[in-house]
Amino acid sequence: MREFLSEFADRSSPACLDCNRLGTGFEDIHSDADLMVRDQDTRQIICSLHNSLRSTLSMNAKRARRIEAGASVRPDDWATVGAVNYDAELQRHNVVLRQAYDICRDDRVLDIGCGTGQTTREAARLAPAGHALGIDVSEAAISRAREAAEAEGLGNIRFEKADAAMHSFPAEHFDIAISRFGTMFFADPIVAFPNIARAIHPGGRLVMMVWQDSERNEWFVSIREALVAGESTPTVFPATPDPFSLSDPVVVEGILGGTGFSDIEFTDVREPVYYGKDVNAALEWVRGFSYTQAALRQLGPAAAEFTVERLRKTIAEHQNEFGVWFGSRAWIVAAKPHGHPRK
Repeated sequence: MREFLSEFADRSSPACLDCNRLGTGFEDIHSDADLMVRDQDTRQIICSLHNSLRSTLSMNAKRARRIEAGASVRPDDWATVGAVNYDAELQRHNVVLRQAYDICRDDRVLDIGCGTGQTTREAARLAPAGHALGIDVSEAAISRAREAAEAEGLGNIRFEKADAAMHSFPAEHFDIAISRFGTMFFADPIVAFPNIARAIHPGGRLVMMVWQDSERNEWFVSIREALVAGESTPTVFPATPDPFSLSDPVVVEGILGGTGFSDIEFTDVREPVYYGKDVNAALEWVRGFSYTQAALRQLGPAAAEFTVERLRKTIAEHQNEFGVWFGSRAWIVAAKPHGHPRK
């Protein structure tokens, strides 16, 4: 094995940035070692090695270093410093999460809560010999995801409007199930996670990102204090989703351990979220949050106007020459299915 891995490193050209573009032939490497997908552990070692190489070659020193919350974020560090949307907001998290996925070229990927499909499209590109399925409960999001995939000409991708708890997935079909801040919104995780576990084949894995506790997230604490200065307020208003439902590792271990998963690991992620190129853009974005809307609905017109101005000042305190950024804390949770619980 040592000789094989050494040969792999020698034959991997610096110009090769994904498995299907390895100039000397990724397939040749597998063939030479007679390891074509039959040994799952070895297959993951190979992919991990190559993905690490790819990441090292494609990221310069500025982009590779961690920029702590509040530090200057430069355009040459991260491309998106203009229009804000959900993908732009989570651009820093997406880089970290994509590395954690460790997707191989022939993986079959399930993307849970895919939204408009950025993570699904990335998975499809990383797995040109496999395929990616993105699911979301929003018809509008799925429609946009399909349009974006078609515009890119991706043929190994599919999107479905579906609930992860109820959808009939093919049994033991997927190599990996991924989610970027989607699983926190399950109506009943005790129902949803067993259904996902049954869809992952033995040796596969679940990799998801969820928020840590609300008090560890500057974006939430700052917005909450601006909306209800000096007053007590709930983390979640009635009839609004709870983004922190999977923030406690003890709770998550209990849920996953009881619904078909084992080898549960947590990785601490400290990356800022991006809210826009200036205060006006960020204010518009933050006012679209369900939490912000719920808080403002509790107020009369005059109080609401005053509160919005207070929120504007809070946002202005987080603006630098490259946009508006707030600190955040998240978990990457990785787990493996250990069996298939009964329906």
